[in-house]
This record gives sequence, structure tokens and C-alpha cells, in this order.
Amino acid sequence: MEIRVEHLRAALTLAPFDDEAARERMIHPHRFDVPPPPRWTEAAVLVLFYPGPAGLTLLLTRRTDRLDHHRAQISCPGGAREGEESLLDAALREAEEEVGVPPGEVEVLGPLAPLRIPVSGYLVHPFVGVLSRRPDLRPDPREVAEVIEAPLAHLLRAEARSEADLVYGGRVRRVPVFDLPGVGPPPLWGATAMILSGLIERLRAVTRQAVGP
Repeated sequence: MEIRVEHLRAALTLAPFDDEAARERMIHPHRFDVPPPPRWTEAAVLVLFYPGPAGLTLLLTRRTDRLDHHRAQISCPGGAREGEESLLDAALREAEEEVGVPPGEVEVLGPLAPLRIPVSGYLVHPFVGVLSRRPDLRPDPREVAEVIEAPLAHLLRAEARSEADLVYGGRVRRVPVFDLPGVGPPPLWGATAMILSGLIERLRAVTRQAVGP
């Protein structure tokens, strides 16, 4: 079944839905090895889709190894909120700054449940958006080492999920990951994988309803 924008809309309004259980499918066992921060820093990310050769495509980036947090990891465009801007404005601003996506061209479908990241102290608010066409991407080399375009149809496949040995906290640990076509190590894991797992399980529930028993 081809996933379309209307399925994304329905997935975001699906209720009741256990987001925590859906995200736990991609949680790694050492997530809470570090104590929580005294104060969380609010941040926002844009989970952005647009048409591609294989249907709806998710825009991801690999962060450079010069950033303070989550170096070389795959993530959605995003960052900390600045001043009095809204969380949505923060997500749109960061997407423009990181990869050149014009905020005015993004149709925002809605938010996903926020997610705490203990290791960096961020409270991340994801927003799902769509574009009518593939954007003219202009990655900022200070923040973005690589642009990754992931077909949503691939992420929905059970075989897209696996496990890998990654260095975390100075040790090699076994963690759940998403394997992306043509993308080298490290794979997609951690907070971004958890956010996407929540959305994917919502989409699976919506498509089951559409198809029927």
C-alpha cells in the first residue's frame, strides 16, 4: 500500500495511541545511564517528507563531527529554540539554516509527542511537514556532513530494523538501528530512530484500518 500525505495526516491524529511503547522498539538499553539534567533545553526538529522516485521521501542529515552534541549521527533538521520563537518556528528556521528549505513552502501537518534526550539535555519537539516537490537542498557544511533521502516505504519494512555494535559512552554496545539503503556507518539510531519509530507505528495502525481485517 502506497503511503500518501493523507495517511500522515491520519497518523498524527490517531487516538488513543501509545507513543512511548512505539518508540521503545528503538530504545537502546543504556539511554538512561546518564543522570537527567537539572534543566531541559527545549529544541525542535522537522520530520520532512516530499515526493521521490519511490514515493514519499524523508529528509535526514548526518551531523558533522564538529558539533557539540550527537556528532556524526543521522538526524532530522533541528536545534534549540532561540529567544521567544515558537517551537514550530525553531524547527522551520533550523531546516532553512541547515539545508535551505524555505519555511513558507512547508505544509506543517502537526506535532509528535516530545522526547527527552538525557545525554545532551534536550527536550525535543518533533513536527511533521510535507513539501509538494523535492527542495533545492543547500546543506550548511558547518553543520551537515551529508544529506540523506530515505524512502518512507523502506522505513516501513520490518527488515529495515536491525541491531548494530556502536561506541557509546566509551564502550561498544549493541543498539537497535534503522538500516538505510546506501548509507554507511554509523546507521540511524538513538533519538531520531525513536521519533521515527513512533510515527511509523502510527502509520502502520492507520494503514491497517484502511485495509480492514
